[in-house]
Amino acid sequence: MKRIFLFSVLFVLIMGCSEQGGPNYESIYLNETDENALILWKFVDNDFFDTISVESGDSAYAIGGSRYPLLQENGLRWSEKSPLYEVQLVFYANSDSSKCLTFEGDEFKQKDIRKFSSYENIGECDFCVDRGEYVTYGMLYRITDDMLKEAEPCE
Repeated sequence: MKRIFLFSVLFVLIMGCSEQGGPNYESIYLNETDENALILWKFVDNDFFDTISVESGDSAYAIGGSRYPLLQENGLRWSEKSPLYEVQLVFYANSDSSKCLTFEGDEFKQKDIRKFSSYENIGECDFCVDRGEYVTYGMLYRITDDMLKEAEPCE
């Protein structure tokens, strides 16, 4: 009886420490340009949108009340064939002028913010929000000067 109890306790401890499911991915945005950037995302089926502000030379991630979509291995969408989000990078040096780079539709641009492969895994993220009992990895997305050059005046 004693052996069964000890094996049961050992089994529970091993199963409790093992990781099943997950992992979680936390998007972190690094603005490498000389202009501030605003990331606007919109759910395709309605007018709901939310934003993340990233100052020049700084980084940010969706925290607190932000409802920015979670990054999954299939990106910021449910399937490869059906993007659920439109994302727009708005670059602004001042309030008078701004440039926009839009990621929408079924066509993906190079370094498309909606694609998982556009992010760099920077390892386990200790400061990220815990979502369940799975390990969370920081996924870095670089906002670059090439993106700023590609952007056009906002409509």
